[in-house]
Amino acid sequence: MPPRHPSDADRERVAAAVLQRLLPAIAAGDRARVEAELTDGCGWLAPEGGLTGRRAVAGRLARLGPGAGGRIEWDRVQPSGAHVALGWTRRDGAGASRGRGFLVLEIRRDGVVFGAEDELG
Repeated sequence: MPPRHPSDADRERVAAAVLQRLLPAIAAGDRARVEAELTDGCGWLAPEGGLTGRRAVAGRLARLGPGAGGRIEWDRVQPSGAHVALGWTRRDGAGASRGRGFLVLEIRRDGVVFGAEDELG
């Protein structure tokens, strides 16, 4: 019997496990932990252009952490199979909003294979 193709529910379970590790790593600005959740050939679309590879993408995502002038709060997590849309807000020490943005990820068995981002202001 051929192997069963993963269902959307199977893919969401894999994505949820990756997100449990990835989102706190991004919020902490922990590049090594972010890198561990990306595939070797991970592709990324940023407003400035595309990136390829675990190291380049991890550096880009780690910049969302505390070194960017505040903390990231994940406002919205919307999974759909292997895809996840995430909304975030950056807050300063007093809790005031200092920017908003979103990430869209494709997560497979080995980690994030593709992502895109933008800041909303």
